[in-house]
Amino acid sequence: MNTAQDICRLLRALRRRIFLRDFLRSTARATLFFYALLVALTALATWTNASRPDLSALPLTLAWPFVLGAVAGVVVALLRRPTLRRVAEIVDSLGGTRDRLITALDFSDMERPGDMELLALRETGEFARARNFRPLLPIRPPEELRWLVVPLAALAILWWDGLRSAAERDARIAAATAEVAGTVKQLDTLADKLAAKSTDDEHAKRIAERLKQSAAEIRAEAREGGEAQKAALREMAKLEELVKELRRPDAATPAELGALADALAKHELTKDAAKDMKEGSLSAAAKKLADAAKNEEAAAQAQQVIQQALDHLAQQKEQLSKQLEQLRQQAQQGGERQQLLQQLSEMLNEMQKQRQLAQKQQQNGKQQGGGKQMTDDDLKKLLGALQRMKDQQQGDGQPQQGDGDPQGDSPVSMLSFSPSSAVRGG
Repeated sequence: MNTAQDICRLLRALRRRIFLRDFLRSTARATLFFYALLVALTALATWTNASRPDLSALPLTLAWPFVLGAVAGVVVALLRRPTLRRVAEIVDSLGGTRDRLITALDFSDMERPGDMELLALRETGEFARARNFRPLLPIRPPEELRWLVVPLAALAILWWDGLRSAAERDARIAAATAEVAGTVKQLDTLADKLAAKSTDDEHAKRIAERLKQSAAEIRAEAREGGEAQKAALREMAKLEELVKELRRPDAATPAELGALADALAKHELTKDAAKDMKEGSLSAAAKKLADAAKNEEAAAQAQQVIQQALDHLAQQKEQLSKQLEQLRQQAQQGGERQQLLQQLSEMLNEMQKQRQLAQKQQQNGKQQGGGKQMTDDDLKKLLGALQRMKDQQQGDGQPQQGDGDPQGDSPVSMLSFSPSSAVRGG
């Protein structure tokens, strides 16, 4: 019998028990850590509404901290794996063997042990065979496992709160979607109608695209469970502003030119130019205004008259034409460079050129446009339809009877296109 080999075999068996004890303890601690991490991630997801609890994935959710804990336990136990000498020291300390195992291990490593060493080895071997060292290194469930109840309870509370919050959010989304369903459907129908009946009109295409965009934004707000009704009213207000902007003519209208002529007729310096404007001779009026602008003192007085007339027009009309609105803004800005009579003269010359070009195109049969295009009357009807949709949304948010049906009495069905060729303007 080789006593040295028996001692080493015993120490290796005891080392395996130490490794197992370290593995279980490290696994329990690592599992607690990963469960704490799971609680933190679940709390973050619940409070930020990033995700909702999925009960079908509950087994996997509860298992991965154990799996990662076991992997971490193996790694830690391997890193802390003791040598045979360290095992002998531990067992001698726990068993009160008076360093017999460590002494026997040292003697077994000697190449030529003496008689005394061999005697000590035999005595230690008999001692080791007669004693059971396993109770010194008991294998028990780690005490840290009892603390798993804390993260499990926290997870249960968070999942319950997450499910309740998700149910409330689903209810809000359903209510918001129902609240704006009629308006969104009407916007889509209106956009399709505009796109189908006015394929050659850039204004109609622009409005149709904006209608689709507004419907998409209202849907997105409803899907987020936000204030969908306010979003619908906000989008329809933007659509109204777009339609009002398109209704504005680029060039001054005859009515606006007549009002300006009346204002110019009140001043002696611009009386003749006003007469030409009323007769439709814009180039002659432009020349006289340019000459009048050279008289700085008189031009300053005439400028005040024109500015007052432009402000009066802006108050009387919903919106001025783009030319006159730009002229009015420049007049309000003031400054030494500003010569309102000269600017008015340039505007009249430009309008005269546009008239001549339009007449030439009509004579040559090259007038642009083909098919039905949106007129000012169409834009008025569109504004009316949007206003009725806004009133309906401010009511109960539900579609009227026949909503989306071309034959129904909805705001969409009340919109039709006139056969005129273009939007009112220069």
